[in-house]
Amino acid sequence: VAGSEDDDLHLMPSSPCINAGDPDFVADPVDEDIDGDPRIFNCRVDMGADETLVALPGDGDLDGSGMTDVDDIPPMVDLLLGRGNPDHECAADLNGDGVVNGLDIQFFVAAMF
Repeated sequence: VAGSEDDDLHLMPSSPCINAGDPDFVADPVDEDIDGDPRIFNCRVDMGADETLVALPGDGDLDGSGMTDVDDIPPMVDLLLGRGNPDHECAADLNGDGVVNGLDIQFFVAAMF
């Protein structure tokens, strides 16, 4: 029966609903998903009742131009030095490990070509 307790509302790791929720959604610190996990993980809220706790790689487009190019280098360097815009961290985490660090550089350079 749809809408009953036996419905599995969890997202599969390949679901297109991951990071596809409202881009303007701002979670309250007490907002939780159906499992009690934070409502936003990895940049943007997921669609539906479940927030998938799987890190997805960023695209390297730190200036919002729609492409990763030389204009993204200064904000990437700033993030690597710990003085960048925290709003850019998701796009800069190119290996999807949840941290912006030297391990993202290889992927960042590859994204430019």
